[in-house]
Amino acid sequence: MDSGSRIVTEKLFRNDDEYLKDHFPGSPLVPATLILESMVQAAVWLARAGTGFEHLHWMLDGVSMFKVSRPIRPEAMITSTVNLEIGDSGKDDRMALRAQASASGETIASARFTLRRAEPPVGLDLSVYGKECAARIATLTD
Repeated sequence: MDSGSRIVTEKLFRNDDEYLKDHFPGSPLVPATLILESMVQAAVWLARAGTGFEHLHWMLDGVSMFKVSRPIRPEAMITSTVNLEIGDSGKDDRMALRAQASASGETIASARFTLRRAEPPVGLDLSVYGKECAARIATLTD
């Protein structure tokens, strides 16, 4: 993670993942929506870190562009790089982000989307969880 403006994550989609069993049996493909989901989840962690984990609830507000360059087979390590384009997660309720997913150094998907800050469910206090997340990520970036 780079100073709240960039995050890089990895996801391995495995052959034995339950959701792949019906996605073209005998010749499984990773659903494109799951690639987008991995990018959005990385962006949510970027937003959380940008607020010092004080605002944990972010949701997808819209996708302005999503393009998949080629099919992805299971067992490929997908690297998602998400960059903040507009907004400051510590101050703004919305953020615009640009993301790219790659496998073996080749771009496989790209997206532009927005996140918005959301209210936590009534009665749910995650303040301790936020502090624990901040401490864990600090150890990863040191």
